[in-house]
Amino acid sequence: MRKGTLLAIDIGGTQYSLALVGADGHLRRRLQGRTDRRGGAEWMLGRVLEAGRKLMGESEVEACGIGFGGPVDFETQRVISSTHVAGWEDVPLATIVGRELKLPTILENDANAGGLGEFVYGAGRGCRNLVYLTISTGIGGGIILDGGIFRGSDGNAGEWGHVPVMADGPGCDCGNRGCLEAVCSGKSIGRRAEEAVCQHPRRGKFILDLAAGEEITAKVVFSAARQGDRLAREIVEETCTFLGMGIAAVVNGLAPDRVVIGGGVARAGGGLFEPLRIHAARFTMPVHRPHLCIVPARRGGNSVLMGASALAKKLL
Repeated sequence: MRKGTLLAIDIGGTQYSLALVGADGHLRRRLQGRTDRRGGAEWMLGRVLEAGRKLMGESEVEACGIGFGGPVDFETQRVISSTHVAGWEDVPLATIVGRELKLPTILENDANAGGLGEFVYGAGRGCRNLVYLTISTGIGGGIILDGGIFRGSDGNAGEWGHVPVMADGPGCDCGNRGCLEAVCSGKSIGRRAEEAVCQHPRRGKFILDLAAGEEITAKVVFSAARQGDRLAREIVEETCTFLGMGIAAVVNGLAPDRVVIGGGVARAGGGLFEPLRIHAARFTMPVHRPHLCIVPARRGGNSVLMGASALAKKLL
């Protein structure tokens, strides 16, 4: 069995994944599954521990890192809550996983872990200051300042998804209205497209046909826009306008070397990044514009796993 191997865990609202990662950052093996939101925390813990034991049977694992999709208390290594799955309130996740797998274990918010993963192993290499956004079911974020995770006074800095961009806008899971997440997350893009198709059935026919009887998702919207559909392009343009406002607020406040964007919506590629860069520059202060750099995450769906492994490596 290989020594110096780390177990990385990514627990999200849509899916969960585990990986064996070498101390050199090489991802050796990966398992994933769909999150059953109805199953709650107990169901998820069972699946994660089962998959963890399976991977540990293949390699000599020395430490474990977890990226969790929701606010965590880094000092006490407890999950505070999850906005997507019930039953996670005040769960000592690192303690439970460490005890069950008999490994030193560290817990971090998934967006912070994703930012660290990109900083150490991906699109943030060579930076000192980086802002990471993950746009998928929701919108999360992480901040790397002077080479380390910045957590703020309460440990939960970087919640870019809850920057308000639309007064009296759509309701958000956090309880506020008009948050970036409520307008620009993958779930919100799909919802806005559904509403637009209902309001303009003739204009929405192409989007509806592309969805083929299934739910209209952000992926469908970007695909329709790429094929020239005008309604889809309007939705994408509006999305990038508000997303640009949110990113400009971050850049104007922190002036990072780089803004790295990951998550499922980032897979839209140029269809997202080209208009987004234009709108972000529009709202960014002139002094910061020459240094504005918005790039896709290089580690893609593995950013959180790589960050979790980087945290676990510090336990060795």
